[in-house]
Amino acid sequence: MDIRTKLVFALVSVSLLSMAALGVFTVARVENSFRDRTDEQLNGLAVFKQTALEQVLDGWRDRVALVASRTQLRVSLAEYNRSGSAASAERIDRILQDAAGAAPLFSELWVRDASGTVVGGAGANIASGPMDAALLEADDAAEGIRYNGVSFPQGGLPAVGFTTPLSLDGEFVGYLHVVL
Repeated sequence: MDIRTKLVFALVSVSLLSMAALGVFTVARVENSFRDRTDEQLNGLAVFKQTALEQVLDGWRDRVALVASRTQLRVSLAEYNRSGSAASAERIDRILQDAAGAAPLFSELWVRDASGTVVGGAGANIASGPMDAALLEADDAAEGIRYNGVSFPQGGLPAVGFTTPLSLDGEFVGYLHVVL
């Protein structure tokens, strides 16, 4: 082999090694850049979805608050607590049925008196009882509308439970349980 051939092989080898080194460093940099950009996009999507979910939850809480704010419901429950009147329980059922009929989002509506006894209800599963008793939890210390969790009934849509205390003139009279 003459000197020119050796010189060409040496130059080609140096060129190939420098291109390989450049490729290794560039691939790592580009890979990190893609990873960072993907992380940013996923974080942005997660924040967007979280905001959307919070808006849905706020909308559901507003609907629960709307039902709980019905004065006749609270008056009838207070009267039921005092007298155990069947007419009061029927009035509560009628109010809950009207609310369930007005908003198809409501799957079940239940009212419990101050002692925790179910007074009335309306919705899809009223004849068979609550679809998931865990969604009807009551917490004596709870104030405001409390999220009780999600239930996944077989063959049905997910059900979301909320509980809110009912009071009349500052006096606790019972709970409203709503399954959406």
